[in-house]
Amino acid sequence: VILPILLCAVAKMLVPAYAEGILLVALMPAGAAAASLTAMVNGNVASALGYTILSSFLVTLTVPLAFHFLTASSLHVDVWAMFYTLCGIIFTPVLLFFSVLRTHKLHTWFQSNAAFCSTVSLFLLTAVSCGKQSAAILSHPEAVLIFVPIWLTVFVVMYAFGWFFPATPSRPIRIAQAVSSGAMNNTLGLGLAILYLPPEIAVMLVFTIICWVTTFPLFKWFLGKNPV
Repeated sequence: VILPILLCAVAKMLVPAYAEGILLVALMPAGAAAASLTAMVNGNVASALGYTILSSFLVTLTVPLAFHFLTASSLHVDVWAMFYTLCGIIFTPVLLFFSVLRTHKLHTWFQSNAAFCSTVSLFLLTAVSCGKQSAAILSHPEAVLIFVPIWLTVFVVMYAFGWFFPATPSRPIRIAQAVSSGAMNNTLGLGLAILYLPPEIAVMLVFTIICWVTTFPLFKWFLGKNPV
């Protein structure tokens, strides 16, 4: 909750045109892949799962409240519509699982094919999002020179924040904190941007996909250089 506010304040001083996009991405919960990525680098998987669940529930409140109080003077956002959308996205799968899939044969199928379903879903969401903004992206090819450095900086800060705060002597937990902070659900942010924010912010968020993929190998390299 604190880090997105700090990032937004710094962005308003340095790159005010992009502050709302940075705020939105920083507010996103830990991504569904956080636990898997944490396992890949010998982190505490249980902690990563806990961060993912907790941050996903909190995002229904933190995003609308943040945009209401921090961007009201510069950007008009329908925060109630955003709240309802987030509740639908976060709680519908939970209710569906416990009411239908938990006692249905589909439960077994989804368990066996979870990785495939997640990959296909991520691909489709990315393809639709990029396709919807393709005209704006192609008309501004120089945007990659602006947005990629910005997002790389934001993602590195997110990983560093998770690594150092809250301070703990346990390396596996620090790894889980860093991955949960840096490997956020940026596709959720992209969807919200397309629905509720100006097109230029949605275009900006498309480039988070590049940096999301890039920064985890950088973090893995950092861990290799600091084995203790």
